[in-house]
Amino acid sequence: MISPEATERAREYFDRTADFDYEDILYRYRSEKSGSEVPAEDVLREMRRWLALNAANPGAGYVMLGGVDDMWHTFVLFTDQYQRFCEEHFGRFVHHVPNVPRSEDDEPRVEVQPDGSRHIQFAPDVVAGYRRFVDDYRTVFPDIDLSSDLWPRILDDGKVTCPTDSCCLSAACYIRGCGPDGPT
Repeated sequence: MISPEATERAREYFDRTADFDYEDILYRYRSEKSGSEVPAEDVLREMRRWLALNAANPGAGYVMLGGVDDMWHTFVLFTDQYQRFCEEHFGRFVHHVPNVPRSEDDEPRVEVQPDGSRHIQFAPDVVAGYRRFVDDYRTVFPDIDLSSDLWPRILDDGKVTCPTDSCCLSAACYIRGCGPDGPT
């Protein structure tokens, strides 16, 4: 659970990030994700919240799932801007550390439900890291509805479900990679 000090720091960091010039990042993201159901500005806002939480609570072991990760990947490609952003707003670099499955059992598995929705089974440590993020997000930003089209939901059985296809595919693809029809 995030401490009161880290909670305040995360809110401060998030507020600080509003003034950065994201024009190049947004342009690139829009050109690559032209079919996204969610406006790029909304995805950017959630990425800023994600980064603020990580910077304020660096040992938490958060895991990101869903479409917001695509925005972060786009931002990281602009290495000079990303480094400057981190240093100016957080005082340190926030590294992108991908999860790497250690065995076939750790590979995400997608199950298409009768209603067409997708449930994804991730390794337990991935779900635990995402659950930590969700819990701390709700503490830091209590007035924000985390059930938006941007963040997957954790089901009672530990599987993850996504409100939109692009969110779900991003969640499944973040480890394995995707082809034109989804996870490979």
